[in-house]
Parts: sequence; C-alpha cells; structure tokens
Amino acid sequence: MITYILNVILCSAVFIIAYKLLLENAKMHTFNRFYLLSSLLVSFIIPSITFTASSLHPISNVLLIDSPILEKTNINQIINPENTINYTSRILVIVYIVIATILLFR
Repeated sequence: MITYILNVILCSAVFIIAYKLLLENAKMHTFNRFYLLSSLLVSFIIPSITFTASSLHPISNVLLIDSPILEKTNINQIINPENTINYTSRILVIVYIVIATILLFR
C-alpha cells in the first residue's frame, strides 16, 4: 500500500510540474481546471495498472483435484493457489472516484 501511495505522489508531482511549466500562465481557465481535475484522477489510476509478461503457468504450480463427483463427469478442476487478488487498493480507488465525482457535481 505504501508503494501505491508513493506512486500516486510521484504521478501527481509529474502532472503538477507539467502544469507549472506549460499551463500556469495560460488564459484557458476551463482547460486548466479540467487538466488539474483529470490529472488527479489519472494519478490514482496509473499506479493500479499492472502488466504481466505471460499468463501461462508451469504445470508444477497447478493443483489438480480429483474427486468422485468429477470422475463421474470426466472433468478435472484446476486450482491455482498463487492467484490471490488484493481488492483493498481497488476498493479505495473506487470509493475515492465516487466521492470525487459527487463533489465535482456538487
């Protein structure tokens, strides 16, 4: 979670530096407001994006479960114990976006 927060701060800093260098003295007030609000939202979304190199798992990491019910239907169920997803950061981002949207329309 700390790395996520640090990444959000880093993204926000990049957007603020770009604003200070390029848009601070511009007379486009509506665009400046839009840029500041959208850069805040984007700086929370960018750190939550992850890329994976491959989706193939070695056969040693896959656990095959044989049960009498599965044997009757000739279906083997594959369970991968390493695929656990932490939803805490995603839930916090969604809550933040909902609150920011409500305050934006208010």
